[in-house]
Amino acid sequence: MTNAKFRAGVAGVCLVLAGCGGGSSGSGTRSNGGGGAANVAPSFTSPSTVSFIESQTFTDDRAVVQLSAADPDSGSLVFSFVAGKDAALFSFVNAPGRIAFNQAPSFETPRDANGDNVYEVDVSVSDGMATTRQSLRITLTNSTENLLFSEVATGLGANGRIAYLPDEDRILVVDEQGNMARVDARTGAITRAANRIAFGGGRIIDMAADQLSTNNEKFHVLASDGSHVRLLETRYDTGATTLIWEYRSPAPIEASIGLRGSQVLVALGDAGSAAAAQDPDDPRGNVILMAQGSTTANPGVIINIPVTVGWGLHDPIFPLAGNIGDWTIDRGERFNEISQGGFELSQSRANFEWPIRDGLTNVGFAGTVQGDRVAPRIVQEIGVGGAGRWLDAADSLQGDGWFGVWVIGDANGNIWTWDRNNSGPLELRNVDFEITNPAATRAFVSIDEGDFDVGTAIPIYMLRADGRLFKADLQR
Repeated sequence: MTNAKFRAGVAGVCLVLAGCGGGSSGSGTRSNGGGGAANVAPSFTSPSTVSFIESQTFTDDRAVVQLSAADPDSGSLVFSFVAGKDAALFSFVNAPGRIAFNQAPSFETPRDANGDNVYEVDVSVSDGMATTRQSLRITLTNSTENLLFSEVATGLGANGRIAYLPDEDRILVVDEQGNMARVDARTGAITRAANRIAFGGGRIIDMAADQLSTNNEKFHVLASDGSHVRLLETRYDTGATTLIWEYRSPAPIEASIGLRGSQVLVALGDAGSAAAAQDPDDPRGNVILMAQGSTTANPGVIINIPVTVGWGLHDPIFPLAGNIGDWTIDRGERFNEISQGGFELSQSRANFEWPIRDGLTNVGFAGTVQGDRVAPRIVQEIGVGGAGRWLDAADSLQGDGWFGVWVIGDANGNIWTWDRNNSGPLELRNVDFEITNPAATRAFVSIDEGDFDVGTAIPIYMLRADGRLFKADLQR
């Protein structure tokens, strides 16, 4: 991961160092002329192999390696880079022979020519008459950037959903069969609900909650049998449900639920109809907000009124079980993407571009385009580099070096990170999250952020498909 504190310092091509005595391993000698003693070439005394940790803090006076050389003739020495290999990625900083990366290096995103995190740089030292070359090998090693990853609880059912409850510092867990539990965020103690959610047929596919104890034990779930999607207000204490809204699709459909403040949002997939996704009057491919209002017949009775506030989605999910903010994830036919578009009723024209584009690739849609197009902030091609369809994400730990970094889980069991503040690349972080054998059965199906902990870090909680709950936090 790229360290946000990196500063490369002032670069130069070559720098001068007064020669020092000592033994020589020079490449040759040259006569001084006039019958005097022959010049002896300088020799390097600094090592030719260096290991460097990616997250080391850089300042103007700290470099990857300090070159040094000996010259028996006590002449002035000039260090230079030899063009080629990975030399263009480095500069001299602040002192003769002090070599630093031009940009902060990342173990997860190698920039060396052959992508193995071993940077090969040829350098030379000259006394003005003779020159000696040395090949450097700078090996970049991984750092977890103070990440702490640990298991919190297990036995929480299959393919569940989680939501952090800030009013009680516990995690609400609902599995696909409607079993509910609260997990103490600090101890991992599990308190299981006495009743399952009464949702009829199908399975629970998503859940959204911000508080329970201060919200009369109520939260929302989405239940689906494949084509019939039902938004249910649910009581944790009894398992009883109230139908808020439903949609019967002509074909199997995916759906997700999110909160924006106190308002509930439902995002529907296009159910195989790309054209429907560009029709704000067709629920498929749309984001629907449950606005509250009343009818003229019963002005004193508050009801939920579905209002389309966005469209142009293929297979969407809302990250975070609490307030989603402006973020939406969509899984196209070829690309995963994260977009940022508002859903306020006064600005309900967000068009997420499917099937105009899949990721950043034009699809060839020839119909009418309505609304304000929202381009993705980051895209990833599914299947490339082992990438699977994204399942959930959280933004994020917020501590030093992690501020604004999304943590994303995919269907192949991988964890990726994306630094949205610095428009960084997606980076595969399996090693840091202790994933040695990615597999669909071990995929993190639900991710949510916690509350402020000691200092400024915010932990995130991650639920695997097999019912194991983990916590990612930062060392203090």
